[in-house]
Amino acid sequence: ARLPYRIFAYFLRKIYIREIQKFDVVFVNSPANQKRLAEWTGRDDAIVLLPPVDTTHFTDKIDTSHFQNLPKIREIFEKNQQKFFLSFARLTHVKGIDRIIRAFQQMPKQNILILFGTEDSQREEFQRLAGIEPTTEQNIFFQSRQFPNIFFLSISDNNELPAIIGASQAVVCMSQNEDFGMVAIEAMACGKPVFAPKEGWYLETIIDGKTGFFLEKNSSESLITIIRNNEKTDFGAMKDDCRAQAEKFSLKNFEE
Repeated sequence: ARLPYRIFAYFLRKIYIREIQKFDVVFVNSPANQKRLAEWTGRDDAIVLLPPVDTTHFTDKIDTSHFQNLPKIREIFEKNQQKFFLSFARLTHVKGIDRIIRAFQQMPKQNILILFGTEDSQREEFQRLAGIEPTTEQNIFFQSRQFPNIFFLSISDNNELPAIIGASQAVVCMSQNEDFGMVAIEAMACGKPVFAPKEGWYLETIIDGKTGFFLEKNSSESLITIIRNNEKTDFGAMKDDCRAQAEKFSLKNFEE
């Protein structure tokens, strides 16, 4: 099907470029996409409108009494005086979940909780990589037998996400050349620092050493290095700086 696809794509691209010239105003969600639009379509007048994060929802000041997964988190981690890192990006290759898994396979003393969606495109592949039988069951913690520091969880109530972020010690992001990175903003809004590669829009949203930590390369090895270098870092002391940085992308600023 490659040949008919290429022919179809060729003409579709021509039509798209012609039609996009008819728009009076074009908005993009990041400077990265502003450059791409100019390169691919010739529209060099696009206006950057950064996506907002509802910082009144993504906060640590919420009622958690009715959430069903938090007691399980406390039982697994807090009861044993353990902490955990969190990943809640989609389970796809572009989000670098495989690099996160491989990194924590080599750090048995560091826990990682990976949230997944039942429709994530590479879910089965990554669950197998972590030594977990592929599953779509929700609100159940799946712990790898081969790598007992790696946990998977799918939540049925997305309102519980801020509370789970708040229970973690830090969030890990490994997307390639991220256009914007809502995950990083949502994590900081909950007062949690972000470990992310030194590239893409992360360079504009994360303050290295203040609201997060940059990896020199987008690789498992770099993630291992930066986590080990910060084993004694007090992530809780970064809470106020994280919240202040996230407020720059609040709904209020977006409306203004």
